[in-house]
Amino acid sequence: MDLHRPVGLLAATAFVIGSCSGQSDSTVAIDGLLDSEGQTVTIDRSADLPGQLIACLPESGEMTVQSFRADCVMPYINGLWIDPEGLLRPHTELAEAAKDWLLEKPSDGLWPIYYPEGVDSAKRDLDKMLADDKKLSRQVRVTELPDPEPKPSAAADSIYNQAGLLYLPNSYVVPGGIFNEQYGWDSYFIIVGLLGSAEWVVQHPTSKYWDVSEKRMVQLDETRAEELARRYFEIAKGMADNQAFMIENYGGFVPNANRIYYLTRSQPPLFAAESLLIYDFAKRYPHLAPYKETLAPYLDLKAEPTDYDEWIKHEILPAAHQYFKYFTDPETTTFGAHSNPRVVRQGRRSFYQFSPDGIGPAPEIVYSQLPGNTDLYAQDAAYLAATPEANPDQRFYNEKTGDPRYHLTQEFYLADRTVRASGYDLSGRYGAVGQYAADFSPVALMSLLYGMAQDLNEMAAIAEQSDPVSEEQLDELASTINDTMWVDEDNGPYYSDRLVKRGSPAQQPYLFGTAFYPLWAGVVPEDRIRPLLKAAQSEHTVTQNQVFYLYGEKGRITPVVKEETGEVQTCVLADPDNPRTCSDQYETESQPPAAMVSEANFGIPTSLVATGNQWDFSEAWAPVQHFASWGFQNSQQANLSIQTDSGWLSAVDIGFAKTGTIIEKYSAINPTQDVQVTSGYSKPQVGFGWTNGVYVEALQRSEL
Repeated sequence: MDLHRPVGLLAATAFVIGSCSGQSDSTVAIDGLLDSEGQTVTIDRSADLPGQLIACLPESGEMTVQSFRADCVMPYINGLWIDPEGLLRPHTELAEAAKDWLLEKPSDGLWPIYYPEGVDSAKRDLDKMLADDKKLSRQVRVTELPDPEPKPSAAADSIYNQAGLLYLPNSYVVPGGIFNEQYGWDSYFIIVGLLGSAEWVVQHPTSKYWDVSEKRMVQLDETRAEELARRYFEIAKGMADNQAFMIENYGGFVPNANRIYYLTRSQPPLFAAESLLIYDFAKRYPHLAPYKETLAPYLDLKAEPTDYDEWIKHEILPAAHQYFKYFTDPETTTFGAHSNPRVVRQGRRSFYQFSPDGIGPAPEIVYSQLPGNTDLYAQDAAYLAATPEANPDQRFYNEKTGDPRYHLTQEFYLADRTVRASGYDLSGRYGAVGQYAADFSPVALMSLLYGMAQDLNEMAAIAEQSDPVSEEQLDELASTINDTMWVDEDNGPYYSDRLVKRGSPAQQPYLFGTAFYPLWAGVVPEDRIRPLLKAAQSEHTVTQNQVFYLYGEKGRITPVVKEETGEVQTCVLADPDNPRTCSDQYETESQPPAAMVSEANFGIPTSLVATGNQWDFSEAWAPVQHFASWGFQNSQQANLSIQTDSGWLSAVDIGFAKTGTIIEKYSAINPTQDVQVTSGYSKPQVGFGWTNGVYVEALQRSEL
């Protein structure tokens, strides 16, 4: 299977659900792995199994869930990290990395690669690769970025509406599926996984890994295990160095990903956190982490770092501090703005937002290779045109002042880009089409910035410098989260986003997976921990607010809003290339009350509201599990951390037993069912970087 291309799940022919008793010799029962009905998961050996499952199953008809994880899932993950046919994009294989599976290929047939203006080392590196590989020059086009970068524009010929890879100095791991670049916050979870895999193979030196290219299991010994661990670490550090390079050369922040059309927005800031993970690993395992310098040729440094303390001092801390100011400093601006649009001051408090700089529709939608993407804005416009209460004062849709293609306004596009920058794209918590997203300061971002401030001070201590962030600033951040983002409404109390747009009629977002971020950041007062956890563990009615679209004559789009309580309606007949569209036929299932945190769940669902968006009920995603599990640990709730990890591990295990692959998200109610998504990527994306990373760390915690 070619993991470089958009793919869905493999045919589910390998999976059988049933009791262990009476199994034939052709099945393998996984003892201890139970499906949503409480029955043991089995694999049909006589089916057309993928090679990674054939290679890992025992000759007997039974294996424990522990051996399934050690012999099947972990070898698969460990192989994906290091193989160009898997998730690795080697620095030397530019032709493959330059391919964009989201945007259309340029008309000249060449994939552009941009390097920073005046960075001669990058140009020399690219020139050498072109000289060494004559065929490469017929596949890519190398271009120097202008300095200063032009202001954002909605014009079709703007560089921000074109395909183009941003040069990075090191190899990196991509998420998988249609995502063929190094992403901003995905990289953190991938680095978590790479470092976890390094520890795993050293602790299990006689284990195996799946060679994706050769489609075989590779046996390790102590020597090869340490070599593999060093390779994982080298990739992890190289990815952090790549992000430091981006901060230095691409605008003072980590872009959404290393594509030119992402130069106007960032993602959740986790660069400082991932760098400290690398630093900590290097200190604990010095024999696995010899220092290797990769940034100095691109930076104006008086002396090249020779160890990790100097790396932090001269390369990582300055970049992390600059990135922190991108979000928090009123005077740090981009593209010549008069003030920082990400800083909102209300009274004596500062609130922070993602507030991207881009203008007009997101290029990965309007210039997408994916049919479902290209129809998204037309459908959003149809909904806003037909629903005046969702479009007060024609704020988001205006036939006179909106853009000529969709009549959507810049306020709508700011909200749309904001949701994409947040990483949680898309959900219904900011309105049916996300139109109010730019009106809020997200509790997730505020919590991440609090954690980042602490990380900056920790790095300053390593560098023997004074704290970049004062105790007063830290206290202000913590008090703002606690005083303004704690709500006691339906399904509460819980932490939620703060409305900061004056005069906006937007409603308070509902209980969402980001409610656990303050626990992770360590800012929750002790007397609030129990009420928050009680709300998260309490069963609530699963509500529905979902928009389908019907197509009529001459391309007319009619939105149909299905609002139900306790019943989830799903589309029966839909355009497979555009899952948001549906005939006027639905099937309705009665959904029993559910809890965000429950032993019955396969991970934590992102919300308890079914909207059809991929970041809502019932989908479980790796980032939510990561922050919640660590938040529970930080709050001395080890039982809930174990429960969260167990649910996530089971979701991935069951999915792997079914398909031999790992995907970007699972249903927290039943991981064997196809995800019910009408907004977002309905076909599960295979890989998958952050799923793998959070699986590895959850497995390691479960073995402690």
